[in-house]
Amino acid sequence: MSLFYSQQLSLLAPITAVLAVFILWSAIQLVVKIRRGGTNRPPLVPYIFPWVGSAIAIGKDADAFYKQAREQHGDTFAVHVAGSKFVYTTSVPLIAAVYKNPKTFRFNPVPEKIVSVFGMSRPAVNGGWMESTFYPSHVKMLSAPNVGAFMDTLGRHGLNIVAGMADSMSGAPFTQMSLEDLIIPTVFQIISATMFGKEFPAMSIFDLFKEYDKDFPLLVAEMPKIFTRNSHSMQAKLIEVFSDALLGEFWGPQANITWAIYWILAFPLHEPNGLIPIVQELDHARAEWLQAHPTDDLLNDPEALLEFLTGAHLPLFEAHFAESLRLTSSRFSARKVAAGGATLGGYDLLEGEMVICAGRYVHLNDDIYPDATSFKPERFLTTDGRFNKKEAQKPFLAFGGGVSQCQGRHFATRACRIIVAQLLMHFDIRLDPGKPSSGVQVDLLRVGTGVLHPKTPSHVLVSRRKLMQG
Repeated sequence: MSLFYSQQLSLLAPITAVLAVFILWSAIQLVVKIRRGGTNRPPLVPYIFPWVGSAIAIGKDADAFYKQAREQHGDTFAVHVAGSKFVYTTSVPLIAAVYKNPKTFRFNPVPEKIVSVFGMSRPAVNGGWMESTFYPSHVKMLSAPNVGAFMDTLGRHGLNIVAGMADSMSGAPFTQMSLEDLIIPTVFQIISATMFGKEFPAMSIFDLFKEYDKDFPLLVAEMPKIFTRNSHSMQAKLIEVFSDALLGEFWGPQANITWAIYWILAFPLHEPNGLIPIVQELDHARAEWLQAHPTDDLLNDPEALLEFLTGAHLPLFEAHFAESLRLTSSRFSARKVAAGGATLGGYDLLEGEMVICAGRYVHLNDDIYPDATSFKPERFLTTDGRFNKKEAQKPFLAFGGGVSQCQGRHFATRACRIIVAQLLMHFDIRLDPGKPSSGVQVDLLRVGTGVLHPKTPSHVLVSRRKLMQG
């Protein structure tokens, strides 16, 4: 009997040792958690591969990933990606709390990341000049009262460039092209001329910029250089044109306003009536204006056109602008938890942790915007067709919020209104019935970096409007 029990004990000894090690390890982890800020930590979305974390799932379908994370873990949760952990919140009250407490949730206007993303030199980033001088003057220059001078310049260059395109199409009934080929190079030239003058060789760097911007999410994610060699090569060539301080200034409007204008047109093009309702609204407003201002030349005088567009009643356009941005904007506002840690939504956050305010997943929340993934501009209109200010006051975070709210939002909003109006006054744009269409799909690989790009092209027929030929 004693031999039997000795054999059993010898078999149990390794198991007992393993259990003891496991219990000890668990106890140590518990003590560490308590010392580092308590046990009530944000739930971590499970992942399989170390370092990689949830990167593959996010890359596959970011919207589905964050929706499932919110449904399973609540509005606040942690995500491990590429060796780093981030705490996300999709709660409107919690996002507001983060924005209202900059001393606890600190925003760095000149993050270290812009060294790699825009190739800025470390002396420029760390010298204090950008934070103390550049950004304050930048905010003042782009404020609502001061942005008017930019709009005058943009209106003038926009009219010259769009009218020139219309003249080149005067002999053809329709030109077949993708909507991207119509919009992106055109807006690229307009913004370039507005920023640097009409002599700036915008189209000579257009392909260079497209290549750089295509892999921009990889730079933001700080992927290993084996994946970003092409991006860094394009970045270096662009810096030769702009200098490191100006590349970021150029990228912002070019990577966002251009695609915002694209979406304002792309979504309605795939609706049964196409662009007809928006064009009719614009034509009606134009006719009313000319009746009151018969000497104005809205087709050739940029100052008159700008005055008209500034005061024009265009609720349908406003609704399309708001709804397209709601569906395609993806701007993550990042904050770093200050010394002493913080509490958010009942969870303990540690000093130095990054909190991400995920505004896109507020926009796609069915409890806030019913049938949130569908394009419904009428949600921003009253029953009698006016722009619904009450609906527009719902949480709308296309431009971020707090101290990091997009400085160029006033310029961007007015630029979209001016350029879209110029395009619709000069061109008849409709879907090409001879080309296959898979509807409107956004490319989610750019989630978190601004206005998203399309996943598939929209093929259109473009002609000069008869309005312009008479």
